[in-house]
Amino acid sequence: MKSRIKLSFLLLTGILVCFSIKVNAQSNRNISVLSNYDVWIDTILVQMTLEEKVDMFFGIRRFSSAGIPRLESKESLVDYRWFDTKNIKPMFPGLTYTTFQYAGIQTDKAKYKSDETIKVSIDLTNSGKADADEVVQVYVHRLKSKVFWPYKELKAFERVNLKAGETKKITLEIPVKNLRYWDEAKYDWILENGAIEILVGTSSGDIRLKKQVDI
Repeated sequence: MKSRIKLSFLLLTGILVCFSIKVNAQSNRNISVLSNYDVWIDTILVQMTLEEKVDMFFGIRRFSSAGIPRLESKESLVDYRWFDTKNIKPMFPGLTYTTFQYAGIQTDKAKYKSDETIKVSIDLTNSGKADADEVVQVYVHRLKSKVFWPYKELKAFERVNLKAGETKKITLEIPVKNLRYWDEAKYDWILENGAIEILVGTSSGDIRLKKQVDI
């Protein structure tokens, strides 16, 4: 009974959130940015099912066990991970006063054990005319996984200050233990062995370099 009440509350809240966003965009059509956002609302939210809207806003998924509705956490498919997995591009990407070039991706090994750390190195160059900061982001994409994962997950990042024309070698680390998942049946953290792809870029939607390793 409590699960049904909770589900009904979340569904109602999801409807109200979607309606609020829609009304806000409608009331600001004279502003071009919000008008574009309204188009995004029309093409994305309006076409989504109610369950998909709840999934996106609250990060939950529904399933049945012996005919009893239940809720299960789905935190791994929230924010950018939801959009990447659903292949939806963000409407307003971040901007910068300069440009950056990524090159020379390397890892210290080709295969890693569960107690080791993946070290990813790249050469980052400020190829523009202004001094600026860049946030280098490292994502992991699972190849041929038998477990459900978002398309990619952020595992490391570093903010780097570069003068115009300057190049720095940046190294980021990903402990292999951070790639485990929680197995509800075994009630334990499990590392899924196999190939993964290391993705490096300026954001989840702007990947510049890739490299495959095994765990």
